[in-house]
Amino acid sequence: MTCNLDEMAALDTPILNSIGGYAFSGNANYEGSQMMTLRCSKLPDSIEIIDGSAFYYGGANITLTKLPDNLKTMGTWSFANCANLQITHFGSSNPEGSFKKIPGYAFYMASVNRNNFTPLNNKIYLGESILHVDNYAFQGYGNSLILVVPYETEKDKGSPYNNTDGLNSVDIGI
Repeated sequence: MTCNLDEMAALDTPILNSIGGYAFSGNANYEGSQMMTLRCSKLPDSIEIIDGSAFYYGGANITLTKLPDNLKTMGTWSFANCANLQITHFGSSNPEGSFKKIPGYAFYMASVNRNNFTPLNNKIYLGESILHVDNYAFQGYGNSLILVVPYETEKDKGSPYNNTDGLNSVDIGI
C-alpha cells in the first residue's frame, strides 16, 4: 500500500489542516515487512498542526525539505528517526509568523538512522518567528551542528532569512 502526500500537496484546494499523532509512524521496515510506503517530499501548506510522533520512524521516503507555510504547532517526536529529512530552515522570516516553537525530540535522529545527513555547512536556520527550541530537538545530528538565529548583525548569505539586521550563528552541542 502506498500513501503519497506529495499528490495531496500538489492540489490547489487545501483539504488537510492537521496530521494526528502516530498517523504515519512506524512505516520503516520491521522484520522484513513494511506496513505502508509513504512518499512525502512536500506537505500541503494548509497544514497547521503536526501532532506528536506523526511521522516517527516514518521510513526512507520522507524527504521533506521544508515545513508547511501555515504550520502553527508541532508535537514532540514529530519527525524522529526520519532518516532522509532534508529540512534546514525552520519558522518564518516574519517575526509575527505562527510557528514559534520546535519541541523536544521533534527531529531526534538515532545515529543508526542518520544516513549521513549533514546540513549544508552543518547549519540549521531558525526564522524570526522561532522563539523557543526545546531540549534535544535536534539530538543525534552531531556536536558540530550550528543553529543560525536572526538576532544580531552578522550576515549569512546561506539563509533566506538574511535581512538588513543580519544573522548570528550560535554553536551548540547537540
